[in-house]
Amino acid sequence: MQPFRNGLLIYCFAILACHAVTFKTDDPRESFTQTLGGVLQAAQLGLKHAENQQERAVQQARQQAQDVISHEAQLMGEAVGQYSKQLQQVALDLETVMNSSRKVLDAAAAADHSNAWAGPEVESRSKVSVQLEVAARLVRSARRQREHLVQQVQRSAELSLEDNADILSRRVGDMSTIVDQAKTNLQDVIENRKARVAPSNSSSSISSSSKAMNSTPSQANMVSRMNALAAYVKSAQAEGKARMAATGQNVTTNIAKADKELAAKVKEMVANLVASEQVAINGLKAPLETKVAKLRGSSKARKQKAAKKLTMKPAKATAALAPKPASQPATMLASKTEKMPKQSQKGKH
Repeated sequence: MQPFRNGLLIYCFAILACHAVTFKTDDPRESFTQTLGGVLQAAQLGLKHAENQQERAVQQARQQAQDVISHEAQLMGEAVGQYSKQLQQVALDLETVMNSSRKVLDAAAAADHSNAWAGPEVESRSKVSVQLEVAARLVRSARRQREHLVQQVQRSAELSLEDNADILSRRVGDMSTIVDQAKTNLQDVIENRKARVAPSNSSSSISSSSKAMNSTPSQANMVSRMNALAAYVKSAQAEGKARMAATGQNVTTNIAKADKELAAKVKEMVANLVASEQVAINGLKAPLETKVAKLRGSSKARKQKAAKKLTMKPAKATAALAPKPASQPATMLASKTEKMPKQSQKGKH
């Protein structure tokens, strides 16, 4: 609001100075002080009206900005919370697969009474064990990185709110309170989304294998089942990595979309404020110029006075350029000839 006031003051005094220089009064008794006071009074009244009008526009823009920023924070919070939830769900699903597969592996090992240290059955169970170790490392890594990834995305959302609010604050004043409240709402939404993680059902696909271990399958059948279990655990790892990458890309897209929408709305609000300022300036200019015009006289009288001056100047120029009468040089010549004989007679005497 202060830059707007300064701009209006500069504009008022600029108009006042221009009109004061060209001001001419027909009444010599009217002092310049009275003229200046009238123009200043008009400027002050117009400035007060323009400030009130602009203050209402600023307050309206602040309320609109609060609603817009709060709404975008809600959308960003849901996106970040969904990202955190999906990362947690990936780790939970993979852990469920790992635990169920380990039960199947333990049942297979208990069903083998050969006590052999080598052979197809031992090798097949070894493949399952390797895949289970890889899956366990992936689960630990996913849980360890989840908080960091969520914080990184959340910080990106907060920066979007701060940057757009900073642009708007140049027109409506400090927005820190509104931004802090939006950040709090963002955090609350994220925490609520985190808490709603559904239990995993990934163990259903291998429950039949676990039940089958209670019977006594043949050696070939056991090897086939262990190879299938190892492939299943490996495919679950690949699926988990793909889901983590997809959810990361999804949250990045959602944050960018929300940021773009917020930037567009902020740009629109700034444009509306600029237009409102221009309306206030135009509203200030009209009464000020009207007041000065009254003090200087009507435009018709000024035009008539200027036309009179223009008609008088050519008449004076024509008179100055007119030729002098021819009798004057002849008179001077005659006077000289009359004086010459007198001088010659004086010489003879």
